[in-house]
Amino acid sequence: MKKLIFIRHGRAEDPDPEISDFERSLTLKGKIISRQIARKLIEKEKSPGILITSPAFRAIETAFIFAEEFGIEYEKIIINSILYYKMNFPALTDILSLAGDDTDEITLFGHNPSFTDIPDKLCKGGCD
Repeated sequence: MKKLIFIRHGRAEDPDPEISDFERSLTLKGKIISRQIARKLIEKEKSPGILITSPAFRAIETAFIFAEEFGIEYEKIIINSILYYKMNFPALTDILSLAGDDTDEITLFGHNPSFTDIPDKLCKGGCD
């Protein structure tokens, strides 16, 4: 059975008409909290397995922070646009197929509302 970890990107800059939503960065607080969450997973001896992220800059930044903390090379992070444009149950199946059958742990980096809705539906309130 595969273990999925859904990580919503860290706190991002407020929307700005000068930049696209896609290009918004993490705030300093977003970077700090993302690092703290990664370290909590390390303390709990949770392996992130394969890292798959939305191509939005704030999600990539969050994935990079996790990669740094877990000692994973940036080049091993998979970027997939489904996590930004159309994340739903059928799309989740496509994402999971990227990891292959021999991978048990996958960490996804993306956005709400799908990163709240999908785990709630999958676990029916029983997720960690």
